[in-house]
Amino acid sequence: MHQERIVSQIKAAEIAGVSRGAIQSKIRKNPRPAWVVYDNKSRSFRVDAAHPDFIAYCQGEAQQADASDSVKSLAAASAQAQLEIHIQKVELNKYKIEQEKLALKKEAANLIEWDLCEFLFTGYMERINRELLAFPKRISKNVELAIQDAAQTGQTPEAVAAIVAKLITRETETIIREVKAAQKAEVEAWKSEHMK
Repeated sequence: MHQERIVSQIKAAEIAGVSRGAIQSKIRKNPRPAWVVYDNKSRSFRVDAAHPDFIAYCQGEAQQADASDSVKSLAAASAQAQLEIHIQKVELNKYKIEQEKLALKKEAANLIEWDLCEFLFTGYMERINRELLAFPKRISKNVELAIQDAAQTGQTPEAVAAIVAKLITRETETIIREVKAAQKAEVEAWKSEHMK
């Protein structure tokens, strides 16, 4: 037989780690637990804190409280994880949208109107064709001077051919530079006129 240790309902609730209402509901239960005793002096029900069943109850309630805390903590962690997943999805969507915007901006910067494309291509080709047709006239005087110089100095035909090849190369480079510069100026003029 154990030695009794009679305590109030409030003290029993503290010992068990439960609310006073939980102890009171055990006391009102029919049949009452063996650890509930009636105190004639105070005319109220009290708790035998040393009773083995009360000790078992305290341990069981503590385990339930721990389990309840664990469940609550797991539920909170799960809710937090779900929120994090949602936030990450939103952030990923924002990132994708920004990437799409950048791609569209890049694409828009690389797109040109058909009129400009036609103008650039046909304008360039027309200018090159004009220059190529005028090429013999542009170079003929220099070729003539090179031949006269070669005749006076007694140069070989191979030397004269090398001089003429240099003249052709130099004149072709000049034509390309002039056509590119003129085309660039026309593109700038077109941009300033059409992209206001």
